[in-house]
Amino acid sequence: MESDLEILRPFALKVETNMPGTTFAKLPYAFPRSHIGSWKTIQSRVAQLSGFEPQLYHCCVNSCCAFTGPHADSQVCPYCKADRYDPNGRPRKLFVYLPVIPRLKAYLANLDMAKKMQYRAKEHIHEPGVIKDVMDSEHYRALLAKAVTVDGKVLNHKFFEDIRDVALGLSTDGFAPCYSRSEEAH
Repeated sequence: MESDLEILRPFALKVETNMPGTTFAKLPYAFPRSHIGSWKTIQSRVAQLSGFEPQLYHCCVNSCCAFTGPHADSQVCPYCKADRYDPNGRPRKLFVYLPVIPRLKAYLANLDMAKKMQYRAKEHIHEPGVIKDVMDSEHYRALLAKAVTVDGKVLNHKFFEDIRDVALGLSTDGFAPCYSRSEEAH
């Protein structure tokens, strides 16, 4: 539908060029006939079109912790004592999480992407002593010979034995969920 494309084009432009939010907010003034919506409106429609619903987590404004698990009911950060909410009752900082399972399902439902996901099993050739990809790392190579263990039970297969197995990496992109802050740092 053309109206959806009108939303997807500016979304793709912002994402593909790493356009700052302040610049994106100026686009409707620079191109008044283009009917570019707000970033929030566009994100909402893209989420609806994609079927991915982001999960929002309240975070400490200083990135000390996310207010989940043992901190779910906390009103202040247990580490730096910063308020969770602003004076209007809104969280001071949010972490947007797109669950990985729906994304993996979408990749596997797309034939081209599913083939690309088999690169490590079908195309990558390991040359001892040469690191060209994560699959050449010592850790990955050691996992190939190791049986998978779940809850203490050793299973009958090894890591990445099946060509459909997926290796995941983690990038925190500025949010440090494992960063331990000391009281002196504040």
